[in-house]
Amino acid sequence: MHGERIKIRLAAPAQDGRANAALIAFLAEELGVPKRNVSIEAGLTSRQKRVLVEGVKGELPWKMPKSSKS
Repeated sequence: MHGERIKIRLAAPAQDGRANAALIAFLAEELGVPKRNVSIEAGLTSRQKRVLVEGVKGELPWKMPKSSKS
């Protein structure tokens, strides 16, 4: 974890959307959801991305920081 972000290192090249596809496949596998439930909401061409994952059940495989929002 890096603050409120997670850092994922991929071996796929950042060409023709291969790194984005690898990220989606990785997150879907780790979170136990179909790839269609994972979408990149922002940052398609950036190193920093905002990703939406729908249908996650149970605990995340990493610890999320406690929110300071009340």
